[in-house]
Amino acid sequence: MRFARLPMESRPTPPAPRTDDRRAALAGLGVWSVATVVVLLQRGSLAADDRGWWVWACVAGLVLGLVGLVHLQRREIARRTAERRARREARRASQEGAR
Repeated sequence: MRFARLPMESRPTPPAPRTDDRRAALAGLGVWSVATVVVLLQRGSLAADDRGWWVWACVAGLVLGLVGLVHLQRREIARRTAERRARREARRASQEGAR
């Protein structure tokens, strides 16, 4: 039960900061690449210890990282296209208003 509205609740939520998530995806891909190389070099001993699935775990990490990178790239392209379209429409509206 609330009796009063707190001052913090009346403030609008600030916009999220823009970040380049592709850097994080590339860093993750780098780590998975190194892990894949290390696991492939140790494949014989891993198979003897019944840990041959580690190779496939690294491959899955690489594949999922690539899928994520493609998704992030497409999202960035869509964002830039939307910004260009909005600027173009604003320019047209200002030119029509000046006439």
